[in-house]
Amino acid sequence: MHPEVIPGWPLHSYGLMLAVGFYAAYFVARRMARKEGLDPKHLLDILLLAAALGIVGSRVFYVVQYSDRVDGFLDMFAIWKGGLVFYGGVIAAVIGLAVYVRVKKLPAWRVADAAAPALMVGVMFGRLGCFLNGCCWGAVCDEQYPLAVRFPRLVASSSAGGCTGRVTHDVAVERDGRWHIKIIRGVPSRVQTRRELGTYLKSHPEAWREVGVQWSRATEAADGTIERETITGSSAFLQHLLEHPDEIGPDDTRSLPVYPTQLYSSSFALVICVVLLLWRRWRRRPGELILLMACLYAVARFINEGLRDDTSPVLGPLTIAQTISVAVFVLGLAAFAWRRFRRADASLAGEKQ
Repeated sequence: MHPEVIPGWPLHSYGLMLAVGFYAAYFVARRMARKEGLDPKHLLDILLLAAALGIVGSRVFYVVQYSDRVDGFLDMFAIWKGGLVFYGGVIAAVIGLAVYVRVKKLPAWRVADAAAPALMVGVMFGRLGCFLNGCCWGAVCDEQYPLAVRFPRLVASSSAGGCTGRVTHDVAVERDGRWHIKIIRGVPSRVQTRRELGTYLKSHPEAWREVGVQWSRATEAADGTIERETITGSSAFLQHLLEHPDEIGPDDTRSLPVYPTQLYSSSFALVICVVLLLWRRWRRRPGELILLMACLYAVARFINEGLRDDTSPVLGPLTIAQTISVAVFVLGLAAFAWRRFRRADASLAGEKQ
């Protein structure tokens, strides 16, 4: 986990991976455009528009789905912290591109097929950014699982200076060099200790997203200088501190083992991209690639979502992403069958749309 490319510099790994993903997607899209008989210049406009609309749509979807994780109005725009939902971006991008393609009078299905592998390349790098950022992690798994990962504890340190003046109560309590937890919001006032917090979260599993806590400790040197430390992340480590008080403590340096769902998603995207490039050899009509991508990604997202534990069910046991995945798969499969097997007067080479 490396949320910053260079510690202390305002260059975030998540944003860097988004930029790398955009340029890699553009490279793939240009090559695909030539094969589809399209002007590659249009693909640059399309990718710029798709990127802008995709980021806006995916962030809006995230803010709606995870409103409890957004701390104030300005935090709604802090995409460098992570927090983009793929389906929200796709919906916004598809609407915008449909308008663009219609205005420019471009062959919609060919444009879509040219963009499909590029989109998966973008997802691949974006999910690598999620892994580096420490977001979108998986559920706790067996520590013997060979692909399990543990996210590190991050600590921010600062010097509070000498103790020549009046010492506040908080500093006096923390100067014993032990970690102290302060509950900020989200739990009843009767909850006073970490043990009680753990018990409360076990009986109210949906409440952890609303809980705000602060872990800090302070030690006093011989010269009277107070060194303060605060646990700032990773998010997985902080969540496990709340949900698994018997298995992990603030002195541990890593989270519990979890499924690397970000890397799974990145690998799925790479495999889907390769499948699309190979399928083009057997394609009968334009549109098959984008529809095949929709079906394959829906399956991959459904499986991957089942390995995460950061979203609550909305329809029976299904999360909102799994529910959307089912709808996308059904509609995508029906549309794919229609494109591939319907009778047509035009051949693949001559079909304009």
